[in-house]
Amino acid sequence: MKISLKSISVGVALSTLSVAAMAADPIVGTWQTYEDNQPKAQVQISQTGSTFTGKIVAGNTEKAKSFVGKTVLTDVKAAGNGKYAGKAKDPRWGFGLGADISVSGSTLTLSVPVKGSQTWKKIK
Repeated sequence: MKISLKSISVGVALSTLSVAAMAADPIVGTWQTYEDNQPKAQVQISQTGSTFTGKIVAGNTEKAKSFVGKTVLTDVKAAGNGKYAGKAKDPRWGFGLGADISVSGSTLTLSVPVKGSQTWKKIK
């Protein structure tokens, strides 16, 4: 069996593309949320297809611990250049409001027009 240099080059190129495609989006991971500059809860953001979802996975206060398992970000889609848009859900009431999200390095800024904004820090 004879393998040509062209076949090897194509294989390497495809492997490189596969690795790049598997690289996690910057929003994917676990983020520490804050309220009044105090750690509140940890939200894990995961990707399914082209959308992202955020779920509370740990609480830093007794109240926050009661919300573990609640989804707080839904229908989040990448808009390019570290920007995202979707819905933020208050775990107390469960309804979602439009939200703009930006990620820069290990900092995520969540902005909800009628509620203001929060800054989260990536921990995983």
